[in-house]
Amino acid sequence: MRRITRLIGLVAPIMLIAALAMPGIASTSTMGTDLSARLAGRGNYPAASGYSEYHRNMMKNGRQIEVRVHNVSRLAGKHVTVFIDGKKLGRLAVSNSGNAHRHWATWNGQHVPRCTRGTAVKIRTPGGALVASGSYRRHHHH
Repeated sequence: MRRITRLIGLVAPIMLIAALAMPGIASTSTMGTDLSARLAGRGNYPAASGYSEYHRNMMKNGRQIEVRVHNVSRLAGKHVTVFIDGKKLGRLAVSNSGNAHRHWATWNGQHVPRCTRGTAVKIRTPGGALVASGSYRRHHHH
């Protein structure tokens, strides 16, 4: 029992030093890539806001995107379309309170494009008017 306690006492500080020396290695190189985009209102929808998160999960060998839009009560009951890098991803139903949310994942059989820093995210009305937009940046975990 003393040997195990002594061994743990020697190994634990080494593991701590290694973890401190290589921050984020588990979240980026082995687990995947995290990107986020803050969406800002555009054109006739200056109050619109929202965000999108992209995650490439290496353990599941797949990708996922989540999109949320707020303050678009003028579009309540309608659908808005999400475009990633100029290509249509899908539609979001806007609730009576003016919010919309949807999640896409390859492991659910859905198409999710590959994204990198700078990839554009745009939300458009059924008529094509720009509601909100932003671009992906590296996501920092707090």
